Amino acid sequence: MKTLQQIEAQAVCKDCARCDPKEQGLCCQNGSGLALKQDILDIANTFHLSEEDTLRIYFDEIERFGTKFYQPKQHKIPNRPHGPCIFFAKGIGCTIYSVRPTQCRIGTWGKASKENLQWFFDTYAVKRDIFAEQEYNRFKRCA
Repeated sequence: MKTLQQIEAQAVCKDCARCDPKEQGLCCQNGSGLALKQDILDIANTFHLSEEDTLRIYFDEIERFGTKFYQPKQHKIPNRPHGPCIFFAKGIGCTIYSVRPTQCRIGTWGKASKENLQWFFDTYAVKRDIFAEQEYNRFKRCA
């Protein structure tokens, strides 16, 4: 099984060539990646906040495939299910780039995106029950 470092190495944003990440940031404009506990701690340290304050101010708790994750809040856009990540600033890009969430580091729209996202969920999402397993299998077929 590949390591996080190997997955990160193949997740090069320039692969997708769909946008200028600082201006358009298509990944960041259409949602936000999932964060692991270490990501939260790194972001908290960057802002000199407690873990609890960082979670309260910047993150929503969500569940994927029976596992709890934290996702950066998104600016809401009427009639759209997703909006820009709270950490995205037009002209700057990701304002926390050096400590961005793990899924953001590996889940670009590049050539390796599908494989990387599947690796993320295989590695970090614990399938606790049959319903989570079924949901995950549907995701793999559609991703």
